[in-house]
Amino acid sequence: QVPGSKPLRGVCCFPLPTVAAFKGHWCAAGGMMGLAFDFRVMASDSGYFFVPGVDLGLVYSPMQMALMKAKLPPNLHRDVILFNLRRWTASELLVAGAIDAAELQQMVLPRALQLAQALRLKGRGPARHALPGIKRSLYREVLEAMNAGEMSFPGRVRGVDRVAKL
Repeated sequence: QVPGSKPLRGVCCFPLPTVAAFKGHWCAAGGMMGLAFDFRVMASDSGYFFVPGVDLGLVYSPMQMALMKAKLPPNLHRDVILFNLRRWTASELLVAGAIDAAELQQMVLPRALQLAQALRLKGRGPARHALPGIKRSLYREVLEAMNAGEMSFPGRVRGVDRVAKL
């Protein structure tokens, strides 16, 4: 199993609905972890999302690539995964469909809890028993890619090669 893949798998295929609350940046490995959640609430007045692999000279592992492709809207694949063209704000991600809500920082956690409360029925009865199998099927490519190889660093140099532009 690729190092670091177990926590991502655990969140991605958790047998209950998952909701992430981002009050600041979620980038690089944190960006991957954030994408693993079912729902995402992000602060509209602080923080950015970006995945800077290309600028760090690395090639994502098959599992990381499968996760990003499964969780990011296709219209973001080129700009986020391939080129890391900018740091994304909550309003941009909301319009693109990558997050479910954008709130002022002090309202992020209350909104995430409200969303989680609305999803409670999916953690009970028949839904509770069906959800794990549905997630495993939906994210099959992510799960299969867990053992398919590690991230590589063909262009890595010391330090950060370039900072993403706003």
